[in-house]
This record gives sequence, C-alpha cells and structure tokens, in this order.
Amino acid sequence: MKRICPRCNNELSTNCYVKDKGINTLSYLELIIKKDQFNKEHKEIKSCYCPKCGYVELYVDVDHQNQHLKKDDDLNSLRQTVRQYAIDYHQRIELERKKNEGKEILDKKRKLESLIYQSHIQNDKKRKRKKTLRKTHLLKKVLRK
Repeated sequence: MKRICPRCNNELSTNCYVKDKGINTLSYLELIIKKDQFNKEHKEIKSCYCPKCGYVELYVDVDHQNQHLKKDDDLNSLRQTVRQYAIDYHQRIELERKKNEGKEILDKKRKLESLIYQSHIQNDKKRKRKKTLRKTHLLKKVLRK
C-alpha cells in the first residue's frame, strides 16, 4: 500500500529508517536514507505539532544548502557529549561517596556516644553498689556494738 503525504498528496518514500544515536537518557534521532549501492545520507529529524488538533509530524529539512553537520563535526559533538556525561557521572558519584562517608561518621559518633553513656550508667551502678555495701557494712558494725 502506497502512503500519501497529507499536506501535498505526494507519494512518501520508504527507503529510510530512524536511528537513535544518543547516550543513555540523551536522545538524538537521525533519519538515514538508503541510496544506491550501500550509500547512506544522514539527516536530522525535527518535529512539529498543531496546538489546535494535536497532529504531530516528524520531518527533515530537504534544503541542500542547510544539510546536516558533517560526520566529523557530528562525532566531535558526540565525543563532547560523552565527555560531559562522564564528568557529570563522576561528580554525582563523588557526591554520593561524600554523603555516605558523612553518614558513616555520624553512625560511628552515635555508637561511641551510646557506649560512653552505657559506661557512665555502669559506673553509676557500681558506685551505688559500693555505697550500699558501705552503708550495710557500717550498719553491721554499728549493730554489733
């Protein structure tokens, strides 16, 4: 079945496919048009929509003067994107590591404080026992006399 363009009523070509050349959450769609004998033409995909009816359309600029960037420029921008992603990733990992270190330090501090508190309680109990022993010993001495 032949497809017809809804705007100009021309027959639509099917010798193409869409490629996502993005990294992780970054997405860069590109239309690849198959030419003669394994040659391919790369074009940037753009989109538009109608705010009244909601019709959405993907398109490419066919203006030959404003063709998509050359492959070298495209690779350089991709390298730059990857580099920036790596920097952001390392910064995020470093922040998480610092947060974890802070939590570990707080946990150790709380454990030490609880140990100190428990040792104070034990020392207080020992002192009270000694006092009661002294009192009972004194009472026994007084009662003997």
